[in-house]
Amino acid sequence: MNTGANFYELLDISRVASTEKIRRAYHEAALRMHPDVSSNIDANERFLEIKKAYDTLINPKTRKEYDHYLKTENYQPILVDSLYSRERISRISKPQKVYCLVDFEAVERFKTRSAPTMNICMIIDRSNSMKGKRLETVKLAVLELLKRFKKEDTLSIIVFGDRSEVLFPASQEKDEKRISALVKTIHAAGGTEIYRGLHAGYEELLKNLNGSKRSLINQMIILTDGQTYGDERDCLALADEAARKNIHITSLGIGSKWNDQLLDEISARSGGSSYYIARMHDIQRFIQLKFDLLMEIYAENVTLNLESAEDSDVVSVIRLQPEPTIFQNPSVINLGTLLNSKQTSLLIEFLVTNMPQNRSRQALAKGTLDYILASDSGNKQQKQISFSRLIGENQYEEETPDRIMQALSQVNIFKMQERARQEVREGKIEAASKRLQNIVTQLSEMGEGEAQDLAKTILIEIERIQKSNQLSPEGEKGIKYGTRSLLLPPSIYKE
Repeated sequence: MNTGANFYELLDISRVASTEKIRRAYHEAALRMHPDVSSNIDANERFLEIKKAYDTLINPKTRKEYDHYLKTENYQPILVDSLYSRERISRISKPQKVYCLVDFEAVERFKTRSAPTMNICMIIDRSNSMKGKRLETVKLAVLELLKRFKKEDTLSIIVFGDRSEVLFPASQEKDEKRISALVKTIHAAGGTEIYRGLHAGYEELLKNLNGSKRSLINQMIILTDGQTYGDERDCLALADEAARKNIHITSLGIGSKWNDQLLDEISARSGGSSYYIARMHDIQRFIQLKFDLLMEIYAENVTLNLESAEDSDVVSVIRLQPEPTIFQNPSVINLGTLLNSKQTSLLIEFLVTNMPQNRSRQALAKGTLDYILASDSGNKQQKQISFSRLIGENQYEEETPDRIMQALSQVNIFKMQERARQEVREGKIEAASKRLQNIVTQLSEMGEGEAQDLAKTILIEIERIQKSNQLSPEGEKGIKYGTRSLLLPPSIYKE
C-alpha cells in the first residue's frame, strides 16, 4: 500500500478519531482545498488526496488495513499521533489554553529482534543507614540480576558511603562466583555522599562507551536510602554530562529518608527515571522491572526540542507513560528511551496569547524529535514535528476527548499534592488540609484499588499535620509517588 502523505495528518485528526470527526474534518478540508475556492496551485492534487484519505478512513475495513500499514510499512521509524483538547481555536481576544496528548510509537519494520547490548553500572549505597536487612536485600537483588546478563554485556559495581570503591570494574567477563563473593563482602560504613558514587560509576561506563558495534545501552542504577549534603550541584552537573554522553541514570530510593527532589532531578536530566521503594521485598522487583524495560528499548537518546510559535507559549510538558515525569524545561525534553511495546505519551499545555485577524490556522509550536534507533545505533535521526489548530470565527463549546480529560484530572491531582506539601512546609496547615481533602474526594470517585489505598494514606496524613504541623517522611513520599503512579496505565508496574 503506497499511501504518500499520512491520511490522519491530511485531515488534521487523531488516529483514534471517531467516524463523525472524520466526516466533519473531511468536509472542512474539502471546503478549504476545493479547486473552485482555493488559490493554491496544487489545490486539485490536494483535494484528491483529501478525498482518498476520507474514503480510506471512513470505511472500518480499509481504515484497519491502513492502520496496520502505518505500524508495519511506514517509512518513518517513529509514529507520532496528536490528540488535541479542541479542534478549533476561537477568534477571541483573551488567552486560550490548548492541550495536546502526543503518543510516540515504534514501527514494526524498524524493530530489532536481538536484545541490545548493556553497559550497566550498579551503584550501591553502603552507608551506615543501609546496615542490616536493607543492605542484605539489595545484595541479594544484585546477585539475582547477574543471571540476566548476556556474555557481551558489560557490568560494573560501585559501592559508596562517604567515599567510593570500585567493587567490580567494567568487564564482559562475569564470573558469577567471584562477583557473588565480592558482593557478599559489602558492609555498611560511613555517611552518604552520592556524588562520589555517581562519579565513580560514570568513569566505569566511559571505559566501554564505544565498545560495541551493536546498540549499546548505557545505564547507571543507583540504590540509596540517605541524604547527601554539600554535593548536590556536583550531582546535577554530572547528570547533565551523562546526558550528553547518552548515559541514563535510574534512581531507586529506599525507605523515606532520601532526597526525592534531588534524585528526581538527577534522573530527569539524564533521561532516566526515579522510583520510591517503601518495602524491602519490593527492591528486587523494581530492579528486575528496570532491567526488563532496558531489554525493550527501541530508540535511544530521544529528545524533543520545542520552539513556541508566534503568539503562543509552551507552558508545560508532562510525560504520562511509561515513566511519569514533569519536565522543568519545556523547550528541551530529554525522553531518554522509546520502548518496543509501549508508547511514550506526553501531555503538552499551550497558551495562545494573541489572535490576529488574518490567520485561518494558529501555529502552536514546532520542533524536532532526535533519536538513535537500536537497530541502527551508528546514526542519529531526526523527525520534524509541528503543532497547530484551525481558527474558528465564533467561540465554540467543544467536548474534550476522554483521554485528555482523564490525563488532566490525574495531572491536577499530582500538582495539588505538590502544592499541599509546599503549604505544609510553609506552615499553612489549614490550606494544605483542605487541598489534601480535595484530593481524597477526587480519589474516591476513581473506584477501588490503588486510588483508595492512596486516599487512606492521605487521610492519615491530614490528621497528622493537624496535630504536629508536618507530614511523616513515609506519608510525604507515599503521597508524591502514589499520585504520580496514577498517571500510568493500569498495571504497567504491577506484578
